[in-house]
Amino acid sequence: MHTLSVTLKYRPLRIGWCVVAGDFAGFRSAARQSFTMWGGRYNPIIPVDNAELAEQLVTLYRVDMLIDISGTDATKAFVEAHRHLRNPLHHPLFYPRIHGANKSAAIVDLQHPIARAYGEYYRNNPKAESGVDAYQWDEASEW
Repeated sequence: MHTLSVTLKYRPLRIGWCVVAGDFAGFRSAARQSFTMWGGRYNPIIPVDNAELAEQLVTLYRVDMLIDISGTDATKAFVEAHRHLRNPLHHPLFYPRIHGANKSAAIVDLQHPIARAYGEYYRNNPKAESGVDAYQWDEASEW
């Protein structure tokens, strides 16, 4: 009898943020959104003005989807040229919650583990200990 073995390796979704040169507001928006997600530091900000560099970044980081941040013709054309990497969600990455003004993520972000910890340990336990250690170092001390 034959046995089939399958090994799966999980990694967070990799998002390529498409910006044009000089769009500092777009760059900042991409960085802020990226660092709210698991594995966000591996989401490249792709300057579409340099076509060769942009292609290399998409390949190097194995991008799973491209998001047009700048909203220019150049970024739209770059995303359209990579149809297989378009946003499969068909809605923004962050959307308003039904019961509040805060936004919720459509993909795995840092809010999910925090909400889970709250629900499991703190919501119905008024005397719960934090379970989180915060360390501070004296800047003047030497190692």
